[in-house]
Amino acid sequence: MTSRRDLGLIVALAFALATLGGCEQAGSDRPLLEEARLQLERGDALAAQVQLEQALATGTPREELATLFGESALLKGDLGVAREWLGPGEFSEDSAAAGFQLLGRLEMAEGNLPAAGGAFDRSYRVEPDNAGLWVDIGRLRYRGGEQFEAIAAAERALSIDPNDAEALRFRGQLARDAQGLEAGAELLGRALERQPQNIELRVEYAATLGDAGRARDALRVLRAEGGRAASTPHGMFVQAVIAARGGDFRSARDLLARSGLASENVASALMLSGLIALNDGNYASAALTFDRLHRRQPDNRRVGDLLAYALSRSSGERELVHRFAAPASSGAGSTYLRMLVGRAYEALGERERAAKFLD
Repeated sequence: MTSRRDLGLIVALAFALATLGGCEQAGSDRPLLEEARLQLERGDALAAQVQLEQALATGTPREELATLFGESALLKGDLGVAREWLGPGEFSEDSAAAGFQLLGRLEMAEGNLPAAGGAFDRSYRVEPDNAGLWVDIGRLRYRGGEQFEAIAAAERALSIDPNDAEALRFRGQLARDAQGLEAGAELLGRALERQPQNIELRVEYAATLGDAGRARDALRVLRAEGGRAASTPHGMFVQAVIAARGGDFRSARDLLARSGLASENVASALMLSGLIALNDGNYASAALTFDRLHRRQPDNRRVGDLLAYALSRSSGERELVHRFAAPASSGAGSTYLRMLVGRAYEALGERERAAKFLD
């Protein structure tokens, strides 16, 4: 039986523990924020949000949390929540540079390039020597069609931090477009050395190697670090492309199906799906696939040629001339398209019209 004295000790101990718990919670803001930053670096937005919600509940001012909440929302792709935290521009002194930089990324994601530039300017005024900021400025310039200015921004980022992985990655992307695949692959490889756990970067590097004709190197990169990159949808797609280039269309078909990207209407996956169908002799299916892609990319002449070819092989001559006779005769189409239209008119028995294209 518990005595009154024992009961008093228990009550006193309970109050003491409650007090200690309160002291620990009140002083836990810094560990919570540090843990949130760590989770964001790992790419775990949900775990970071749990820590941030706790910090908010314990009284941490919103301006100290706005940047981290905004980063978490951007990582999840929730632009509305990101706007709630970043849009007002109310950041603590220590987080202002990062806050305005993230606001610029949000504006870019929403297609508001002038507003993005304004946000980056405000970040620059707080912290001009920020390699990551210059990468973002470079991406903004590239989206605005200023390729040389984008290269200058990437070079500025690398002058600040020659080992910055994102700066190397961006410079590699620019080099790939301007100088060729090998130049881009070299820089992307250097970036991956600094971020070996970055799966998205690993897949991009492997894809660039594959496009450069280095299939074995591409597969080796994908399968390194436990092969996690190879099992992602984009990793499987890269392997499907490599298989198709090597003539292994059965493996290409299987890998493409497992990636799920064609069912999600990803343009490059639709292209590969149509090419596999052509190889299989399934011209009607190929025509349907290229038609979906052509409606999204009507100015893509290669897609138009492939659609016209699939139609010509699937008894679709009437649709072929209906859709492509005008662009072929106006010079907007390729020489190959003119030939396909001419042969379609021949198959329809309209030799005079055919001659105008075939001559």
